[in-house]
Amino acid sequence: MELLLWAGIALLQLLVLPGWLWVRGLGLDRDGPLQTALYVFGLSLTTNHLLVMALVALGAYTRTAILATMLLEGAVAAGLALRRRDGGRAASLRHRVLERLAREDGQRVLLWLLAAVATTGFLLSLVPTSFAQTFAYWDAIVSWNRWAVDWEAGRLPVHVYHYPQLIPTSWSLLYLVIGHPLQFVARGVMALFPLVIALVWLD
Repeated sequence: MELLLWAGIALLQLLVLPGWLWVRGLGLDRDGPLQTALYVFGLSLTTNHLLVMALVALGAYTRTAILATMLLEGAVAAGLALRRRDGGRAASLRHRVLERLAREDGQRVLLWLLAAVATTGFLLSLVPTSFAQTFAYWDAIVSWNRWAVDWEAGRLPVHVYHYPQLIPTSWSLLYLVIGHPLQFVARGVMALFPLVIALVWLD
């Protein structure tokens, strides 16, 4: 149970908290909840990647440093949540869809929307089962996970062959906060990437 609690805390940091701070601070949350969630996802991953790289370079990539960062982010988030925001409210999804149907070829837009919803629904159904799996293929086991373990240990990975490191640094953050390299948590996060692409299409 304790591991699941830490997994939830790690996922909050990896996928939500820093991105929400950027979105709320920059006023990017005015175009509806779906677009806001997409911004939060992307900005959280990017911010955490830069944070991990900076802390490893400084020799300060520890669980204590990440938890202290989360406390700071939580304090800033509380301040932003209490601050009143000016400006109009985002149009509802229903209003946006009806407006689009009226403005363009309604049948074509409706078919596009149904295809996007069907794709999103299928990918969403894969997310729960992904959290029950571990890595099973060569690249994930021999390369990506090995690099993640290197990052978690506070050292730069070797033989990365110019591969981008956002996914390994993300897994390393999960491992560090949880306290164990629980592959099923990292594996579950990977199911969110195609889902987010489908949600961009839907938006």
